[in-house]
Amino acid sequence: MDQSEVPAEELVGETLTLANEVQEVLVPGVIAIGGEDTIVMAQQFPEDLTVGDEVEVTGTVESRDVFTIDDFEALLAVTDEETATPYIDREEELILTEATVTKTG
Repeated sequence: MDQSEVPAEELVGETLTLANEVQEVLVPGVIAIGGEDTIVMAQQFPEDLTVGDEVEVTGTVESRDVFTIDDFEALLAVTDEETATPYIDREEELILTEATVTKTG
């Protein structure tokens, strides 16, 4: 999640809106968007959301490790190993939670 010159710690807890392309639909309620694969967690997505869709997301910025090695089997239940592996143990990163996701394209 690149917000230019704003230090990451200043974004935590803030509401942020991003517009970008869906890179992966990982598990129910979790997608990755943009070139940096920003993780977005939401209660509900548009029904026909797929990789390549342009979206606008608004959510609360948090810093955490989204998927640990303990989550690997759960990811494999909904996607393949090649898709799942890059998202495991990425360490703490900025993500959007409680997000609203709208298709724009």
